[in-house]
Amino acid sequence: CILSLFFCNDPATTEIYTLSLHDALPIFTYFENVHRLNLNLARGIVLAAASKEEDGDVAAILTNFASTWRSMEPIYEDSYLCFYRANGELLLHTLTPELIGKNVNSIPAKALTENGWTSLGEMARRGEEWTGRFISGQNESQLAAFAYCEPLNGLLGIHVPLSRVKTTIINSNLPWAIAFGFLILILFPSSLVLLLKAVISSQHGSH
Repeated sequence: CILSLFFCNDPATTEIYTLSLHDALPIFTYFENVHRLNLNLARGIVLAAASKEEDGDVAAILTNFASTWRSMEPIYEDSYLCFYRANGELLLHTLTPELIGKNVNSIPAKALTENGWTSLGEMARRGEEWTGRFISGQNESQLAAFAYCEPLNGLLGIHVPLSRVKTTIINSNLPWAIAFGFLILILFPSSLVLLLKAVISSQHGSH
């Protein structure tokens, strides 16, 4: 099953999430893992949903996108899926459905690419895959990824709030920080006592 390559009920994907959450990786490495996983998920949803509708039925493909996303149960709260065509028309937004029908050229969202910040409308026109830092129309910092869907000539996007990712990093590292703090509290007084004894001994030895 093509879904087994990408989604949360797959052991390999679950392992990626588990490693990211519990191995206290550096923040940059953690973000890179989220970027890579987001892009793979976006590609997987496109392949799984679009392959079911060979005739390019727009409504059916969008329904498959949304149902696949709902079945995933994303681990980051407020994550969402969107889809917009090359002309900028927004056809799907799982978090804020009232945005459907708007043109992304009128939404002040932007993505951080190799050439600097790029508007959502420009990304739609290019139709290129991308993953990285993203600023939503509500000025929310996100980690996002976009995969191209050829049957609908548009981009499918996965959006994860950066604040949720940071909270996960903090929570996963908190036990380590607490343990380190306890070690410092225990070892520092002992080390200080040993140091004082050594100083006193050396003073006695010099007399």
